[in-house]
Amino acid sequence: MFVGMIARRMVSVLPTLLLASILVFMLIQIIPGDPAVSIAGESATEEQVEAIRQQLGLDRPLVEQYGSWLGGVLQGDLGQSLFTREAITPNLIRTVPITLTVVLLAFVFALVFGIVGGIVAGWRANRVTDRVTSAAFAVGHAMPSFWLGLILVVVFALNLAVLPASGSVSIFDDPAEAIRYSILPAVAMGVVGAAEIGRQVRGAMITALQTDSVRTLYAKGLSQRRIVWHAFRNSAVPTLTIAGLVFNQFLGATVVIEAVFGMGGLGGQIMHATLQKDYPIIQGIVLVTATMVIIVNLIVDILYRVVDPRTR
Repeated sequence: MFVGMIARRMVSVLPTLLLASILVFMLIQIIPGDPAVSIAGESATEEQVEAIRQQLGLDRPLVEQYGSWLGGVLQGDLGQSLFTREAITPNLIRTVPITLTVVLLAFVFALVFGIVGGIVAGWRANRVTDRVTSAAFAVGHAMPSFWLGLILVVVFALNLAVLPASGSVSIFDDPAEAIRYSILPAVAMGVVGAAEIGRQVRGAMITALQTDSVRTLYAKGLSQRRIVWHAFRNSAVPTLTIAGLVFNQFLGATVVIEAVFGMGGLGGQIMHATLQKDYPIIQGIVLVTATMVIIVNLIVDILYRVVDPRTR
């Protein structure tokens, strides 16, 4: 039954993916500017611009353009850059691991510090420990990631010289160096995520510790550690919700973080493509990112049913 539920949830994602592909394709079409004019240059004649437009297929109806683009996507072909004529798929295969390494490290950082801090603050609610932890969450939540990233560069890269200030390495080329280059950007993003997760976990823990079931556990004489663990299990659903949102937030935040640390991931690539109006690259990156968000939401949805049988 559980396997069937997972299969149904995976099938239900397909319309969402199709809708996402339509939105990605249509949003690009309404961006001001003509890529044919950008490629031809300001001094080009109307005939030259029209020739480039026909060569790129931009003169065809939108439905035909979408059908051609979607057909290529289903075969793993996201097209070519309008300017360099390089294939987009191999380029994304090279840059996606860089972005995912940073996002996953930031997510682990946020989960560990957010959950531990939230449990401690909820367990010791309205005491000194709670006030100190909650104040740290408030500061972390209000701190811009790019500003914290610059502070980390000054301290750990320029003054202490223990971590690189900029650059990136693929996890498939050198795992140790990839993690070393990703630590500072991951911490810059992870602090905000830890604060968000910690605040949600604290609130859920306080609610769970006030339920009748926990009072019954106290009456039975169970240890504090077992009672706290029981309360955290009852707080799992809201924790999963905020964890999924934080992961998706990290995917978007990499655009700024990769610019701060000069990384060659998806964020830096989409900024360069946007400035050049290189539509196929923008479409490819947004589609890949949207697909990752949908997959994360699917995983969170499945985990709901694992931790709480009432949602099956």
